[in-house]
Amino acid sequence: MRCVGSMTTLPSRFEIIIEPLKAILRQSDPLDLMYLHIPKVTLKGKPYVIPDNFMENFDGLPTKLVINRCEKDYGPITKLAPIIDVEEDPDTYILTFDDDMMVHRNVVKKMKEKIRKIPDTCLAFSGICVGSFPFYYQGVLCNEEDQPVDWIQGVHVVAYKRSFFTTVEELVTYGDDTPIKHSLLFNDDHRTSSYLASKNIPRVAINHDIRENFFRLPGQSPDALSGRWFHLVCEHAKIISYFVHKGIYVHTFRVKYSVLIVPAFILFLLYWTAKWFTLSPQILAVLLVVYSFIIVKLTLSRIGLKTYSPIMVF
Repeated sequence: MRCVGSMTTLPSRFEIIIEPLKAILRQSDPLDLMYLHIPKVTLKGKPYVIPDNFMENFDGLPTKLVINRCEKDYGPITKLAPIIDVEEDPDTYILTFDDDMMVHRNVVKKMKEKIRKIPDTCLAFSGICVGSFPFYYQGVLCNEEDQPVDWIQGVHVVAYKRSFFTTVEELVTYGDDTPIKHSLLFNDDHRTSSYLASKNIPRVAINHDIRENFFRLPGQSPDALSGRWFHLVCEHAKIISYFVHKGIYVHTFRVKYSVLIVPAFILFLLYWTAKWFTLSPQILAVLLVVYSFIIVKLTLSRIGLKTYSPIMVF
């Protein structure tokens, strides 16, 4: 099984990506090749200037790094799209990486093992499902079992089979005939996931703990999209609502309890707390959050999913 890596970056991040690239190139089960896609200019017209000694940083590592100069910058999806023109064998698997994420030396090995067990599926270390109230969205990460998801999270490694795609143009323009065209430009996870969903290709978050396999480099990377987090949250909501309405995201996460049990139990606890203790509205509000989080954790533990931050439950 041929397995190659794929990544892109921004002009200001050549120094930042050296260590993440080294971690990818010295995996215990090496990739056959690692591509770094470098457009000539960014979408904003900023030119890419590759440092003269950049490639010397990777001499002697098990996997060869190839710089693929691209005519066009497609935005964040450039970490995947250009490889469609380079790798033509439909049986080749493509693993995409973020340029500011350090990966454990066994990440590729673990992904290859899952590819053999679950072929012809888009595999990721994390994903998100659309669910039902009170779990409208559910982050699936650190899950105990492999879990189908609506969209994968590209921040952690994702594996695609080359046969999933036909042309670069078809992928990078998917959704451009919809009202969310501009939102999709910087939300490549949604563009790719919805593209795969339209072709009935399943997306699965595999059962490996991301805390043991990934960590982000200290400090915020220059020009990182995470700096626009509030705007991105709004865009996510718009995209998700559209794809749910169109039947692209199909509610792959469902709570096994009646949707009335959780809020009813929370209100019950608050009622008796307020009845027996004289508490200010502020303290009651804090208790509401605490009780809600505890109930969510207990519910998720019964269905084989885990969260380790309240942010993971929307």
